[in-house]
Amino acid sequence: CDESDEGVGILRIRKCRVEKKMEKNESGNEKGNESEKGNGNKSITSHHYSTTALKGVVDHVAQSAKSQLPTSNSTMQSTIPKSIQNRVIRSMHLPNVRIMKGGLCHISALISPIACDNNYSNNNSNDKVDEAEAAVREFLTITQMLQTLLSRLTSSSTSSITPQDIIYVHLYLSEISHFAKINRHYQQYFGTHLPPSRSCVAVGHRALPGGRRVMMDCILQCDSGRYLRTDAKDEDSTTDSFLQRAMANHHHPLRKVLHVQSLSTWAPVCIGPYSQANVLRSSLVFLAGMIGLIPETMRLIQSDGDDYAEGANDWELELHQSWRNAASVLDGLDDGGGVAGGKLEDCLGGLVYLSLGALEELFLSSVKGRGNGGGANDNDIPWEELWSRANSISRHAVSCNGGVVMGKVDGLSSSESNLNSNNGIDPTLY
Repeated sequence: CDESDEGVGILRIRKCRVEKKMEKNESGNEKGNESEKGNGNKSITSHHYSTTALKGVVDHVAQSAKSQLPTSNSTMQSTIPKSIQNRVIRSMHLPNVRIMKGGLCHISALISPIACDNNYSNNNSNDKVDEAEAAVREFLTITQMLQTLLSRLTSSSTSSITPQDIIYVHLYLSEISHFAKINRHYQQYFGTHLPPSRSCVAVGHRALPGGRRVMMDCILQCDSGRYLRTDAKDEDSTTDSFLQRAMANHHHPLRKVLHVQSLSTWAPVCIGPYSQANVLRSSLVFLAGMIGLIPETMRLIQSDGDDYAEGANDWELELHQSWRNAASVLDGLDDGGGVAGGKLEDCLGGLVYLSLGALEELFLSSVKGRGNGGGANDNDIPWEELWSRANSISRHAVSCNGGVVMGKVDGLSSSESNLNSNNGIDPTLY
C-alpha cells in the first residue's frame, strides 16, 4: 500500500480469495443469530443475515442447478454432467447481505453456485455452449438467487420486496463481449421504467471467483419501487406502514430517479436499462457508471481536436470527460429547493477503472518519447506513471467540478468561467 503525505493510499490487489467464516461462542462452537433460530421461512428482521439463512438460499438454487441451469432459450434443455454435480458443494459461494436501518440493504458478491461448464453440449445438438451463453446462464442463476433473497428479506412492516426496490447495481463481467446477450435478460428482470443506476465493467477472463463469468452487487431501499409508482392522492389508501411514513414525509422524498433518454448537451443519454442517478431522501445519490462520451455526439472523446490539451492521451481525456459527465448529472439533480444536486467535492467515494489499453497507450508514448526501439521488459511498464496520472487528473477534476459551472444545466447560470476553457482540462497535467 503506497501512502502519500496526505494520508491517501493506493491499494493494489494482486490476488485475492473469498473465505466464509462463522463466529464462535465462548465454548468454541459455531453460532448463528439467536433471533433467527426456529424462524423457518419467516422473515429475517436482524441487521445481519445469518450464514445459515443464506446457505438455504444457495442450497435452493443449487438443487435446481443439479438438474438444469437456466437457459436463455426456454426450449433449450441442458443436463448438468455428473462431474459438475459433484463439485456443487465445493463451488458454493454465499453472498454478503447487510441490512441497515431505514430499509436500506446491501447485497454483494452474488455469483452462480456453479461455474457453468461450456464443455458439454445440448441434448439435441453437438455444438458446445459458447462463453457468452454460459455467462447468460450464470446471470439467470444469479437472478434466481436474488429473487429468493428478496422474498426472505420481506418483513412485517414492509410489503413484498421486488426488483423495483433496487436502486443501484454493480455488474462485473469476465468479458465485455458477453454484455449484449446479458443486457437483454437484465432488461427483462429490472424493466425499463425507472430502473436502478448501474455500473458495468469487464474485469478479465477468470478474474472472478472460481472462474465465474458474472458477479453482481446491488443496493436496495425497501418500498422505494412502490413509492415511485404510488400517487400522492392515494396516500391514505396505502395499508403499508413503512410506505405510509415515507409518503407522509413531503420534505425528503424516499426516492427520486433521473432517467434521461434523449440527446442533450450536458450528459450522455441512457443507452440501456439504467438511470443516470437514484437519490434517497434528497441526500444520498447513486450515480451510474460514466465513460468518456461527448453528450452531443455520443462518441468517445479523442485527442485529435483543437479544443483539448495538446499531448494528452485518449484515455486521459476520457477519464476527465467521465468526471465531467458525472458533475453534469449531479448539477442536473434538483433537491426540491431550486438548488443543484451537488458537486464532485461532495462525493463520498468513487471507483476509477483503467483498461490495459490505457497502459499500452502510455507505454507506447513513453517508448516513443525515449526513442527506444529495443525490446521492453517488466521495468519498462509504466505502472507508477499510470497511477500518478490518473490520480492527478481525478483530483483536478474533483477540485474544479469537471469544468461544470453549478446551475448551468438548469439554466440558472449563463456565465462561463475560466474553468470551462478547454472543457475544464488543465494542459499542465499532460
